[in-house]
Amino acid sequence: MITKRIAWTLATVFAMVSVAGVVYAADVPKDKAEIKIDLIKGKKGAVKFSHAKHASEYKDDKGGAITCKTCHHTEKAEPKSAKDVKGCGDCHVSDGEVQKEHGGKKAPFLASKKDDDFDKNTVIFHKVCTSCHKKAAKATPALAEKGIDKCKNCHAK
Repeated sequence: MITKRIAWTLATVFAMVSVAGVVYAADVPKDKAEIKIDLIKGKKGAVKFSHAKHASEYKDDKGGAITCKTCHHTEKAEPKSAKDVKGCGDCHVSDGEVQKEHGGKKAPFLASKKDDDFDKNTVIFHKVCTSCHKKAAKATPALAEKGIDKCKNCHAK
C-alpha cells in the first residue's frame, strides 16, 4: 500500500514538473514570438522562425516539449524568466570579429567564410536546427512528408 502511494505521489510530482516546463516554454515574449534569423547572409535567404510554435505546438523527436534549453544550449537549467535567455549573438560573432570568451573557451563563429561566402556546414544554426529537424522527420513520417528536413521550408527565397 505504501509503495503504491509513493509511486502515485512521484508520478504526480513528475507530471506537475513536466507541465510546468511546458507552460514556461510556451511563455515566449510577444516580440520574440516570430523572429527573422538573418545574421548570416547566404544564398538561401533568411529563416522565418516561430518561437511560439516551437515552444507550444511542436514536439522534439521523442514527443517531449521543446524547452528554452533545447535550443539555447549553454543554459544549464531552464531559465527563470524569458529575459534570462541569451540569443546566439550574445556569445557567437561573425567571421572576422573578435571572438568572445566564455568559461575559458572561445565561442565558435556564427559561420566561417569559405571563398568569400559562408560555408553552410559551419553555420551555427545548421548544427542546432537541421539536426533536430532531421531527427523529427525520421521519427515522424507525417513530418517527413511535409518536408520538415528540407531547406526550402525554413529559408525565404
